[in-house]
Amino acid sequence: MNKRKPFWQSFLMYILAFSLYIFLFTSNLRLLATRTWVIMEQKRAGVAEETQFSDKELKEIDAKVLRFMNSGELFPSITVMQNGKEVKVFKAREVSHLYDVQGIFRVFSWARSISIFLLLVLIFLLVAGNRDRKRLIYGFLSRAGLFFLATVGGLFLFVLLAFNLFFTEFHQLVFAPGTWIFGSGEILPQLFPERFWLESALALTAACIAETVLVIFIFRELRFSLEGKKRF
Repeated sequence: MNKRKPFWQSFLMYILAFSLYIFLFTSNLRLLATRTWVIMEQKRAGVAEETQFSDKELKEIDAKVLRFMNSGELFPSITVMQNGKEVKVFKAREVSHLYDVQGIFRVFSWARSISIFLLLVLIFLLVAGNRDRKRLIYGFLSRAGLFFLATVGGLFLFVLLAFNLFFTEFHQLVFAPGTWIFGSGEILPQLFPERFWLESALALTAACIAETVLVIFIFRELRFSLEGKKRF
């Protein structure tokens, strides 16, 4: 008869198992914060026509904003030429909000770094473990994946069916009141319109769902193979 493992051991194993799915989520998020994705989505949303920026200007603006988001640098001065004069693209309120967003990016960056460290611990346990330990770890990875799948699947449905509510609740949760609401004459909401965020959120959650299903299948098969069970 198997002895029941202490709570702290099970808790530690779930933390290690969840590190894999946190890594998947944050890695997919990083892919959406690339020029390739941003430019593609802006073209789909007609941002160039809305802002009246040339393709060259838009690419330069995107490059500077993304570099700022993915670094600890100060926000650069971003200008365009209008009627022979250099004009700043973003107003002070918009720059302040971009600093807030940069803070969110740092949180996810730290989460990804921690998840990588925990994954290395998990890999060491697998490599150094015997048959029983591997079977146990595969089980934890599968169960953690099911929980993550249910969470991300629910998020996908929430975004798909009630994006405006999701967008509002998210911003009210992570940003100070009023700091994320802009007027129609400000550039930031034109550069990153609602369609951009909707399709990005759906792409992020859909990618996580597909990857998680694959990971669960692989680890369940590995566990069954160790137990000597035939699946088909």
